[in-house]
Amino acid sequence: MAKALPPINDNSVYTQKQIAQAMDRSERWAKEFIRANVAFADLGNGLLAVSGRLFREAIERMSDPNN
Repeated sequence: MAKALPPINDNSVYTQKQIAQAMDRSERWAKEFIRANVAFADLGNGLLAVSGRLFREAIERMSDPNN
């Protein structure tokens, strides 16, 4: 059975650190995933921000076996 998505609100903006914590992954994983799969804002000093909706949609695309 697929693991449920963590509680990431579509109407919020998250940093890679917040995404990493929600996904129980490293910040490096979150940053690489965001850079490769999601439109993001580069806030400088290595900090990325992404909308919850765009992140959720990227996860769903990656999880789709027909993709």
